[in-house]
Amino acid sequence: MSTAKQITLITAPSSLGLRPNEKGLEPTTWQAPDLYLKSGLSQKLQAKVVKLEHPTYTFDPQFGTKIRNGLVIRAFSLQLAAKVEEALHTGTIPIVLGGDCSILLGCLLGAKRAGSKGLVHVDGHCDYFHPGNYDVTTRLGTVAGMDLALATGKGELLLTQWDKTDRSLVSEQDAFHIGERSLEKTESEIEWGDITSSEITVITLQKLLEDGLETTATNICKALHKRNLSQVWLHVDFDILDQCYLPAVDSPGSPGLNFGELESFLLTLLRSGYFVGMDFTIYDPGLDPERTYVSALMQIIEKCSLQISHNQTIKTQ
Repeated sequence: MSTAKQITLITAPSSLGLRPNEKGLEPTTWQAPDLYLKSGLSQKLQAKVVKLEHPTYTFDPQFGTKIRNGLVIRAFSLQLAAKVEEALHTGTIPIVLGGDCSILLGCLLGAKRAGSKGLVHVDGHCDYFHPGNYDVTTRLGTVAGMDLALATGKGELLLTQWDKTDRSLVSEQDAFHIGERSLEKTESEIEWGDITSSEITVITLQKLLEDGLETTATNICKALHKRNLSQVWLHVDFDILDQCYLPAVDSPGSPGLNFGELESFLLTLLRSGYFVGMDFTIYDPGLDPERTYVSALMQIIEKCSLQISHNQTIKTQ
């Protein structure tokens, strides 16, 4: 007989990668993980829960870095990496609940230390700001807009140099981005257009809709197979949802997916069996005082978690 692997829900209550909100305060994405748990997610998944503390958000520049909260993000990433690595080494499935997109760094570091390789980055923005495409002297960098660049080794050593053996958390060839909605514009209209000259596979939101969700997911899985990637991390930023369906994110936009489309796309990816863990980011409860969107987001997290768990069964007597 076989049984589904246990799920470990890891809370990553961070807003460190975002600039202050319009009120000049820390954004409240850090509140999302606890809201998911209070809504019964762990009971529905019969999951183990590992909670990280809410890290202190710093408004002022930090010594030695041009990245907002850079020192705190490094420390938090190391804490998160340890929990992800432990979950994988103990044979459970890490599902990381964010929080903002800066948590991707800790997820990838922990997964890599446990033998994972590869990233599928589902996000309404490619998060590819780095010192090569913006002026670091004019503003502090925000990691939620830089996470894919940092993960592939572009940016300050503070957040790209982790283990001595390898500088990048994932190689460009092993990274797949799906969902950027502005790359259909001319490169002069956007600051991070240089992602198109990298070796990262980029599928815009418009291309995703044109080719179809199932076809795109199937093609990504074929590419993972071709690259011999069987222990891949999945990053999901909920801002890939159209702002008419989910405005309660840091940077809402259109076009985008609806809840059912995102669920279908993710489940098609996960049925491949190539994924070892995933994270969900950027929902901001402070922008959703009536908790209008919690149920729909919970359903996506729950169904995706069950799918990845059932893919990785363990033998029992």
